[in-house]
Amino acid sequence: MNRFACIFIVLAALLSMLSGCYRNVSEKLATIDRMCEEDIDSAVAMLHALGNPDDFSARDRAVYALMVSRVGSRGKWPVNDS
Repeated sequence: MNRFACIFIVLAALLSMLSGCYRNVSEKLATIDRMCEEDIDSAVAMLHALGNPDDFSARDRAVYALMVSRVGSRGKWPVNDS
């Protein structure tokens, strides 16, 4: 029994560490949304730091596009016509 308890504790610790490393894009996008009102340059930097939007869920891609259009309307997002 003691051996199983030890294995359980090790697995629980491992899973908690892995879940802490999970990239939660939705929370970051919500932070960027709040940041757009206060400091647009920081919001742009945070959008660039998120990485490739192709890796996001469909909902997160839609919110990402909304954030890009919001900062783009203020002239802070580089336009690429290619």
